[in-house]
Amino acid sequence: MDTELIAVCAVQIFVLALVVMAIVVYLLRNLMCRSRLDVVGRTLVITGCDSTLGFDLARRYDQLGFRVYAGFDNTAGEAAVRLQADASSRLRIIPLDVTCTSSLAAAAKLVKEQLPPSEKGLWALINAATYCVCGELEWQTQKHCEQQFRVNYVGVVDSIRIFLPLLKSGKGRIINVGSLAGGHNDPEPGLSIYSGTKHAVEGLSEALRFELARVGVDVSLIQPDGSFLDRCLFDQHHK
Repeated sequence: MDTELIAVCAVQIFVLALVVMAIVVYLLRNLMCRSRLDVVGRTLVITGCDSTLGFDLARRYDQLGFRVYAGFDNTAGEAAVRLQADASSRLRIIPLDVTCTSSLAAAAKLVKEQLPPSEKGLWALINAATYCVCGELEWQTQKHCEQQFRVNYVGVVDSIRIFLPLLKSGKGRIINVGSLAGGHNDPEPGLSIYSGTKHAVEGLSEALRFELARVGVDVSLIQPDGSFLDRCLFDQHHK
């Protein structure tokens, strides 16, 4: 009798485990299906596509089916020509210099004029423009320092400010590109100025996230490693 009872209990436990597993699988599948983003009718702007990171982001979002406006300092350069050749007809190469407010305003005007009637505004602005001069502070010139802050921080602020009306209309999101050098990791020699600019972007992103929540605009910060910094000038010490 005891043996039969044990066998029955074992079968019941096994069946219950199968039922629980089936429920978990069902819920996970539903969650995955819901999390798949419908990319149709979603437009985004990416700055700094002359760089490796911006270029790769533009190409990837185009492959996923988004309508991409890829901003280049030099629209006739090798990177812009190569991206246009590889991309779909959805991707547009546009002149965009984050250090020039008139260039940003012209880009925002173009995007607004070309948005389909079905789209109320921008789905995302990705601030990928980055400039780094590698070298100790005393080696860098004033121009080196100013240009890093002009591109990495002020350029982000101006881009957000000018594209914000389109982002608010579309209930979109801002994705700022920070850096591990701008976080709370071990400091890297030769990146003092660059790290300062990325610290500023991190602080901006944190505060702006709360500031723009009331208007339905999300703010995210990503921190890639330094492998994409392909416009670096390396330290040359003269003793």
